[in-house]
Amino acid sequence: MVPLLVNGITYQYPELDDEGWGNAATNWAVAITQGTLQKSGGLFSLISDVDFGPSFGLKSIYFKSRSSNIALTGILRLSNTDTITFRNVGNTADLAFTTGSSDAIPSYNGIDLVNLSTTQSISNKTISSSTFTGNTFNSPIINTPTVTGGTYSGGSFSTPSVSGGTFTSPTITNPAVSTGTFSNPSVTSGTFTAPTVTGGTFSNISISGGTGLFSDGSAASPSISFINANTTGLYKFASNSLGFSTNGISAGNITASG
Repeated sequence: MVPLLVNGITYQYPELDDEGWGNAATNWAVAITQGTLQKSGGLFSLISDVDFGPSFGLKSIYFKSRSSNIALTGILRLSNTDTITFRNVGNTADLAFTTGSSDAIPSYNGIDLVNLSTTQSISNKTISSSTFTGNTFNSPIINTPTVTGGTYSGGSFSTPSVSGGTFTSPTITNPAVSTGTFSNPSVTSGTFTAPTVTGGTFSNISISGGTGLFSDGSAASPSISFINANTTGLYKFASNSLGFSTNGISAGNITASG
């Protein structure tokens, strides 16, 4: 008899001139029939991982997850609870790629990925040399953008070219702005053409054909002041009256009657 191993069990297989080999041959045939992969498919439970070696792999028209409610199409068919997982660089944790907060947005390591066609809230991003049209941004940091329309809350803009758009409390450095609406911006350098500006702090700018709307201010904190003397400037003294302040103290005012 020749010992043959099938799924971890040794079976004696008859050789030439052996006698009484009927049971041994039958046991081996049953093990092969029931314990090996069949072309007809069906359940084939492994008792350990299979290593196909360093040179070859598997080819298939698709691979299915064993989860319930898996995808009906595609090469890799997973359920909405399955994940594709990577080991992190420090080899200390796993990073999962899975479905996100909606069907249109996948998630990586628990964070929704950017999707250009779906409404999203994006935080802690730095965006460089981009064009934005009709989007809503909360506290973005944007370097060298071209901005058309859109609503922006907070954020930092460096060297933007802006046409239209509504900005609330942004920090804007060296802009070229045409027809925007700005509420309480902090602006350093730049050229504004026909903007509407409410409140804000401005340094070294040129405004052409626009309207600047400032808070009333006071003698101690005038609405229009200077970088190195922010307690000296202009403020609203009273209704239809212009006040002048020096070093935080009222230095005079002009009313409608002079």
